[in-house]
Amino acid sequence: MPRQVLFRITSRITSVTMVLVALSVSITCKAQKREGVMTMNDKILLGKYLLTAGIRADCYFTLEDHRLPDLVSAFDTAYVMDDANITTVDGIVAKLRKALSFATVVRNKENPAVINIIEASLPQLPRYVLERRASLQFSGTLYDLVITLKERFDGRIGYARGGDVSRAFEDGVTQVKVGAKDLTLRSILTNYIPFSQYNRILWNAETLEVDGKTETWVQHYGGGFSTDRQPIADTLIPFSEGEVAYARNANSEEASKSAIDYIQSQFATGKTRQVRWAMLFLARSKTYQSIPLLLKHLEYRYTTVPVVEEAFPAVRALIEMGKPAASAALTQIKSEDDMHKLELLASIVMRIYGPDEGRRQIEAAASDIPETRKHKLMGALAKMHP
Repeated sequence: MPRQVLFRITSRITSVTMVLVALSVSITCKAQKREGVMTMNDKILLGKYLLTAGIRADCYFTLEDHRLPDLVSAFDTAYVMDDANITTVDGIVAKLRKALSFATVVRNKENPAVINIIEASLPQLPRYVLERRASLQFSGTLYDLVITLKERFDGRIGYARGGDVSRAFEDGVTQVKVGAKDLTLRSILTNYIPFSQYNRILWNAETLEVDGKTETWVQHYGGGFSTDRQPIADTLIPFSEGEVAYARNANSEEASKSAIDYIQSQFATGKTRQVRWAMLFLARSKTYQSIPLLLKHLEYRYTTVPVVEEAFPAVRALIEMGKPAASAALTQIKSEDDMHKLELLASIVMRIYGPDEGRRQIEAAASDIPETRKHKLMGALAKMHP
């Protein structure tokens, strides 16, 4: 069983709210002690900016802090001037590079929905643990993932051994399945998180000297949205607002039509900004008439991660719709020739029915299709890892 700490994640909504409130209080108190720093009226604290900007550009962040003895974290006292006109990931990267002179800010090449913010001195450390590479097969909570890495890397990575409430927490709830082959620990900690159900700040890592040894303490921020606890809106919020529209629009015919119109208009113009939240809203509202539209855009890729439902949001939306979506997927399987689409369709059916019943349903649907197409379908099934 995970160890007891001052704060423990026991629910997605409550955990994220408590952590962000505590972190905000901690940062504010420390920032007020510094002379010559910009005030809250001029700029906003880095943590608040990341939450706001992450929603606006639909991206996520990781923080790597080099904690030196008796010094306040540079992240804790960093302010950023917000700009509502910056709505792209690359725009946020450029903004943060100017604002955070002490850090390296990069858009992750393996996972372009993530911005890594790394204190500049860390990569200069000998054998900095988050840049070490590993292959790992793992299934369990994010807490257990960090413990597994701790055992693998001789305690050079782990959880904080105390501290105030803003730092003493761990995610013992979120389940992940890791199939990593020669990835950095930074990527292993990031790429298997269910983004659509997680906080915009994925995790924070503090590297410090402990008993003459360099250790890196990792804290995953837990599931939930930055928009949790906000009330349902009285009027329709356009789906260009992404997560805000998903969280605050009522399940209504008007909102469902707006989501469908938004998806169609974005793809018609070659743009896909925030479309995943419109897709997920259609699933949440059980708008079954949108199933053909979601199947049409089955291969729309939000980001490049190994978690299929996160990389392809239409797949997640169809899975959440249940058996009506499975029935439609089985029908399309009969006429589909594209191997990748067959894999995605099969994953929908097997997630809804379970691996054994799902396979039986797929094989039954394939019983009367030509042998060449059936061979492709069996090949797609063979690549599945339910």
